[in-house]
Amino acid sequence: MRIAVFLLFFALSVSLQAQEEHIRLFHADLKVDASGMLTVTETIEVYAAGNQIKRGIVRSLPLTGTDYRNRQVKNEYTLFSVERDGRQEPFHTEKSNGNLNIYVGDRDITLSPGFYTYRITYTAMGQLGFFDDFDEIYWNVNGFGWNFRVEKIGASVHIPKPAVFDSFACYTGYSGSTDKDCKSEISPDGSLLFEAENLEPYQNLTIAAGFTKGVVSRPPPPGFWEKNGFLIVSSTAALLLLGYYFLTWLRFGVDPPQPTVIPEFDPPTGMSPASLGMIHRGHFSQDLISTSIVHLAVNGYLSINERREPVLFGLFHSTSFILLQLKDPDEALSGEERILMDRLFRYGTKLIINGKYSDHIKSLYDSFRASLVEQHQPFLNQGSNWLLWIPPILVFLAYGLYAVLSDFSEITQTVPEMNAIEPSAFPVVFSILAFIVVWAFRKGMGKWFLIGLATTGLVALLTLLYSATNISINMLALVGFILFALVSFPSYIYLIRKPSREKLDLRAKIAGFEKYLSAAEERQLQMFNPPKMTPEIFEKLLPFAMALGVDRIWGQKFQQIMDSAGMVPTRQTSWYTSQRAYSYHLLGHHISKALGSSIQQSAAKPSSGGSGSSGGGFSGGGRGGGGGGGW
Repeated sequence: MRIAVFLLFFALSVSLQAQEEHIRLFHADLKVDASGMLTVTETIEVYAAGNQIKRGIVRSLPLTGTDYRNRQVKNEYTLFSVERDGRQEPFHTEKSNGNLNIYVGDRDITLSPGFYTYRITYTAMGQLGFFDDFDEIYWNVNGFGWNFRVEKIGASVHIPKPAVFDSFACYTGYSGSTDKDCKSEISPDGSLLFEAENLEPYQNLTIAAGFTKGVVSRPPPPGFWEKNGFLIVSSTAALLLLGYYFLTWLRFGVDPPQPTVIPEFDPPTGMSPASLGMIHRGHFSQDLISTSIVHLAVNGYLSINERREPVLFGLFHSTSFILLQLKDPDEALSGEERILMDRLFRYGTKLIINGKYSDHIKSLYDSFRASLVEQHQPFLNQGSNWLLWIPPILVFLAYGLYAVLSDFSEITQTVPEMNAIEPSAFPVVFSILAFIVVWAFRKGMGKWFLIGLATTGLVALLTLLYSATNISINMLALVGFILFALVSFPSYIYLIRKPSREKLDLRAKIAGFEKYLSAAEERQLQMFNPPKMTPEIFEKLLPFAMALGVDRIWGQKFQQIMDSAGMVPTRQTSWYTSQRAYSYHLLGHHISKALGSSIQQSAAKPSSGGSGSSGGGFSGGGRGGGGGGGW
């Protein structure tokens, strides 16, 4: 009885194993012609059960390989025919993960369970090794990418007459294995035959055969331009750009003499704090809106009431600001301040800002920013000479086009991962980056964009060098030119600017005003007869100090004057109330930080979510290989 049960289970296991998807036969016929062209015909007989093999098989061929000089080289294939059971079969190809993937089968047809025989024929150049005493073919027959077991695998190698095989070997197993569970023999017609059986998933058969030297043409060595093309083009482009940079800077970029900066006790006539801050910084900044709100409050248009509520049993506090309108906007206000008053109190005379997102706050923030940009961006762009940026950008585009047309020469051969990049994408990427650079500088954000671009570029270049299997002169030339571009072009954009006399005079006045506000001690300014410090002057100029980023120094200076006079602030201002102790020293800094933070949080739309969540070889040592599966 026990024997009968055992035989039953054994029969069932054999039957189930027979129904598993597997490769019954994998045979590669390799024909080498006198030119060095290799023609490969692969016969792959599989059992399809509808698990992985639904429409057909996938054959993956590696786009890079290691040649006989231990260099990474690019593989190029030409597909001649794809058949199933002796008939032409539809197929399509895709490049991914460093492989050329051949999808054999019709997208709309599902195979019935059973055995199918596929035959794929393709050619490839540059697959042979040329040594001092012999030439060689060293080939991975099936590769390590198949997740099916293989019952029988073999290869036949044909070489042109009068060459004969001098030595040969074969290896089986996982990558790096030196096992030789395979057979090899020379057939009567002079071809070389290899055979192995029962390979597990992800195991490979590698064959190596040395033959008479000189019968197959050796590919010509790289020419002068192939070896040095990138060096010549990179050096020429860099020299031309340096010459262009220098000559155009000499003609258009030399700044006129800087005016002498003397302390100014009032802001430039007719200039609001936000306008002052934007021109001083050269671009819009988020904190300018809180500066304008304080300026409106100081001038009696609104009041600010800061409230702090305990959260989590008093361990934390939430801060909110209540703005109350005290009078209507008038012609005394600047353009952005009139817009701000209109947007703040569009729905009533009271507005609460508590850091929670609000379409209302977002709208007023955008309108405020648009007004400042419209008023001052043309003035800030004066003298930027941005049209002179175009020739260098065209040079960069031409350089990228040369890289594409030359197929990166030795570059992609030293960094295998670059073969997965579509070359035609480079001109598009360069063009997009160029226009983003121009746009960023026109919008006053170029400095930060270029810092980010340079940092990203440097990391990418270091990764490129780290990934390279060998460093060629062309690789160094490419990396050197990119580094040159990342450093020289931003520097040129900065140096080619030529501010007008009007801009220099205005910035000198702003610098003089900043000098007055930021002077740590009043006696430093005595020779210029500064006005007497009073609480009214302190509050009047506080928004300007906030716009210039010196509000803490301005508050500290006034606090020192109050302390030296023995005066203690016993009242809060009429325009600002808070539960905090009143302090001239930190008043501006606190309002700027707390109110500015609340406005920015209220104007920032929350995220909609994201996701988290010679016998010395080995198996895999040759060319070819890859893998496959079903689809």
